Amino acid sequence: QREASLMTSIVLSQLPWRADDPAAAARAALDAAVRAARRAQLEPGPVLVLLPLAEAATRADERPAEAALLAALGALALDAGAWLAGAAHVRAGNGAAAAHTIAFLVGDDGKPKLRAAKLTPELVEGFDDSTCALGAAAPFEVVATPFGQVGLLPGEDAFFCHHARALAFNGAELILNSCRERSDDQ
Repeated sequence: QREASLMTSIVLSQLPWRADDPAAAARAALDAAVRAARRAQLEPGPVLVLLPLAEAATRADERPAEAALLAALGALALDAGAWLAGAAHVRAGNGAAAAHTIAFLVGDDGKPKLRAAKLTPELVEGFDDSTCALGAAAPFEVVATPFGQVGLLPGEDAFFCHHARALAFNGAELILNSCRERSDDQ
């Protein structure tokens, strides 16, 4: 049970950021969003910032390693005292060349709380199934936060209602979808 007096803020940021330089790019988006949330709050409470899908490096081998990206974003979240969610194209490890897309949720303590691999192929930026997990089992995990039970759907995964339904069946009260708008008509 959440306390009724707990004031939470959820801020959607459309400021672009690059996953290969999260310390600089995500920092600007995070700072602006946290300042806006704190000004709007009547009393102090947790803040969640949802970043758009990170701008990706053209070549897969130039994309950041997943563990390194999550560590850098964890440091930013800890420093800002805010929860941080988003999505990025990453490599599985330092030596891995294959990229995949993940959504992430990092707590205000700097620790990753939830990670979800993109299930469906890229559709908006041209069909590409190399960054998805279409053939893998999807656990549709949710995690308890001050904002409710949270689930993640990166990018176009939100277009498929059965993904959201699976998260809801697993207890999700809030589904975060980190995507990137290219124009008003998308």
